[in-house]
Amino acid sequence: MDIRGSVPGVRTGKISELSPLDSGKHSHLLVALARGAEALSSSKGWPDGVSELIADLGQTTGVSRVWLFQVLELTDKHMLMNFPFEWVDESTHALKKMGRYDTKHWNFETCSVTYRTLVASRRRKEWQTAIIHELDESDFKDYQMDQGVQSTLSVPVYVQGEWWGLLGLDDSTRPYQWKDEEISLVRMAAHLISSAVILDRLNSANRQFEILSNLTESNAWELDINSGYCWCDARIISGVSGLSDNVHLSILQVLRRIHPEDRGGLFYYLRNQLKRGELTFRQDMRILRDNEFVWSEVIAKISVDAIGRLQKMAGIAIDIPERKEKEEQLFREANLDTLTGVANRGAFDNHLKQMIRMFAEDGILFSLLLMDVDHFKAVNDTWGHGIGDMALKHVSQILQKTMRDGDFVARIGGEEFAMLVRCVEPETAEMIGERIRHNIEASPLITPEETVPLTVSIGIFNVSNESTLSDCESMLSKADVALYQAKSTGRNKVVTC
Repeated sequence: MDIRGSVPGVRTGKISELSPLDSGKHSHLLVALARGAEALSSSKGWPDGVSELIADLGQTTGVSRVWLFQVLELTDKHMLMNFPFEWVDESTHALKKMGRYDTKHWNFETCSVTYRTLVASRRRKEWQTAIIHELDESDFKDYQMDQGVQSTLSVPVYVQGEWWGLLGLDDSTRPYQWKDEEISLVRMAAHLISSAVILDRLNSANRQFEILSNLTESNAWELDINSGYCWCDARIISGVSGLSDNVHLSILQVLRRIHPEDRGGLFYYLRNQLKRGELTFRQDMRILRDNEFVWSEVIAKISVDAIGRLQKMAGIAIDIPERKEKEEQLFREANLDTLTGVANRGAFDNHLKQMIRMFAEDGILFSLLLMDVDHFKAVNDTWGHGIGDMALKHVSQILQKTMRDGDFVARIGGEEFAMLVRCVEPETAEMIGERIRHNIEASPLITPEETVPLTVSIGIFNVSNESTLSDCESMLSKADVALYQAKSTGRNKVVTC
């Protein structure tokens, strides 16, 4: 609906067109506005501060009624509004009082051109004054006459660029001609009401988020790639109360607050999400808070430009230390050997399947080292099962010290261990096996009572480009052949299949 005409008898204009003059009445209006501004900026705010401002406007201007309507719904075909605020002069009897929160529906397809023109003017942020009896016959004039209004001034209230409602002053005693300076001051009152609405929205959003934050232990953040800065709630980086809520960090500062072990997974996950066109982000990571890394679940919405490049991320960070502790406990129970602390057989099988899949898809080579503690039954028989358990722990510790980043070690049987070594030539795998054998032989188990010599036999199977692997068992069988050869030819040696 784009109507550019005017209504006969209705004066319209923009605030920039007014030419204010001075008078005592205007000074009173300024005082009323000052009081209103103070009330709206204090704890009164919305709605009490608005009620006081409207009452002050009515008493200062001497009108019969001051009202505020709110636009609930506005389309090209209709408008639905209600009246949350109204002040009426107690000595006025001519006015028909509007019920608070009464709703009014205007159908633009059936209402007069006069009213549609007035609405179009208000949507252009224009104020309006009118002497009602001077208007042409229309539904708007009938509505005003029915209310007992002789003259009126209305100023649109805009909130964050959107038409929110209308502030109106009605006089039932006289056809009053509003002066420019009076219109200017009433327009200032409309701006104060707009500020009160924004503040109420902000307070409401803060209350909602505070409830959500307390329930979920979550805090908000937003990362802007173009500016290179991240805004976050202070509680994400510090548990000290009283810090500013507006904490801004550079992208480098943000990365430094993420645990080094979690950064790689973060970038890998984000790249994959962008590659797939997925605009959601959900990742567990450790965030530095007060010199301590705290597990957090980071949830965000991703914003990209027209060609899919990352522009912004905004979301929440939820503290999950208890959940993570339970997850890690369940992980340990499901994947770690309870005696030695290295991976168990189930975790080993899963990792071996992953390595076989990576070999089949990407050609990534690896080697399997199968190890058996020599004469372990004799250790148990000679020194007892307690010493036997200590021997297994001792061997697992040596294996963990010998393995490189990316290698995987597990206890897969009583005295049997396995290691998966990634991206090595056969000669390198054999060197690693020999280093393990030597380190264990050179490091007997020493207790206050006994010194227990230990050795291991190792069988190696190297995956090469000529290898045909179908499952874990076939690979274990090949490594087991090499292990059997090492044990049957004297033990304490390394044999490659």
